[in-house]
Amino acid sequence: RRERFQREARTAAQISHGNVMAIYDLGSASLPDSNDSVEFIVMEYIKGVSLSDYLQARPHDISVALRLAEKIASGLAAAHKMKVVHRDIKAEHILIDEEEQPKILDCGLAKPVDPVQFGGINTGTKTVSQELTRAGKILGTVTYMSPEQVKGEPLDTRSDVFSFGVLLYRMVTGEYPFAGQTQVSTLAKILETRHEPPHVRN
Repeated sequence: RRERFQREARTAAQISHGNVMAIYDLGSASLPDSNDSVEFIVMEYIKGVSLSDYLQARPHDISVALRLAEKIASGLAAAHKMKVVHRDIKAEHILIDEEEQPKILDCGLAKPVDPVQFGGINTGTKTVSQELTRAGKILGTVTYMSPEQVKGEPLDTRSDVFSFGVLLYRMVTGEYPFAGQTQVSTLAKILETRHEPPHVRN
């Protein structure tokens, strides 16, 4: 877990962009009266509100949505340039600061595109199927998942592009393009159905 924590922090710290939360330092500290230590990341402090809350106050304002989307896409492109796949792009991971600029948060699921080796152990991108089998959970948020995430296939930057498309759809319509009554039915819709054109919903 420590190796994974350190690797993900180092990966995320490589990204330098005004629309991505900055990571300044990585280290460990000894706990008082104990032989244990705690790992930590020093991150940029951002005062603001989530993208979801921000848009609720401005429903169906296409010009606002497109202004924000352009900046989010720019930040995502900077991550992709560093060969980093975020894997969990969603409205809750976008913060709008006091200057109304979006910041992409939470690189906890960020992975290098190519697997990284530590002591002969492959710590590259885990698949959805592996997570379901091993831990009974799915990494990322179901409604934003790309088809390759759902199928447990290797991911590259195109997976984030799909999730960004889902985010943009929600920003301009207030709804998800693929949504079922359960997680399983939502996953099935992502794989098997086409979304309605945005103009049908807005």
